[in-house]
Amino acid sequence: MITNKFFTNLFILGFIFLNFNLFAADFSKAHSAFSKTKTWIERLATNESFSIILDSQGCFNSYQDTIVIERKEDKYFFNSNNQHKELSQKDIELINSFEIELNKLKPGSCTTINTYTIKYKDEITKIVDSNCFFIGIELLKNEILNIKLKNSL
Repeated sequence: MITNKFFTNLFILGFIFLNFNLFAADFSKAHSAFSKTKTWIERLATNESFSIILDSQGCFNSYQDTIVIERKEDKYFFNSNNQHKELSQKDIELINSFEIELNKLKPGSCTTINTYTIKYKDEITKIVDSNCFFIGIELLKNEILNIKLKNSL
């Protein structure tokens, strides 16, 4: 005998399956679109650079930060607030992951608005983050500079 619980469970499973497929399709579409274009680092020729500028404005805070990535010959360098480092392959992969995540941001309802401005040559790209969950630039800097976050507990 088929009960209402059966239909409820079937509905829930169908909803989960549909949402997973939508997520997978969205991720696949975003990944394939991204893979057709060069990343910021891949676009750099010798002696070129690009910058990521963060302007964060909220009710009780204001913050600005800049990261500059430059290429000299076959080496890449990170510069931010008088901190310099030659980038490893892992660091480059982190920057590429940051770029992917930044491009996937969707509008949110946070009162703090983070505006990321990417400058490369004459090209300027602005991405606005208003969802309060993406702290990408800080995590990126901490990973590249090997800064361990302090546990707040």
